[in-house]
Amino acid sequence: MLKVFLVEDEYVVRKGIRDNIDWTSEGFIFCGEAARRRTANWPIP
Repeated sequence: MLKVFLVEDEYVVRKGIRDNIDWTSEGFIFCGEAARRRTANWPIP
């Protein structure tokens, strides 16, 4: 499975993407989210 870390500055868009996709059934592990690239600039666990 691939890991997904979602980076999107618009909260409503980020929440919509996060909540409307069944990550596991699509073959992904949802690892987290960030509003800005700078806060997401570290390796995914």
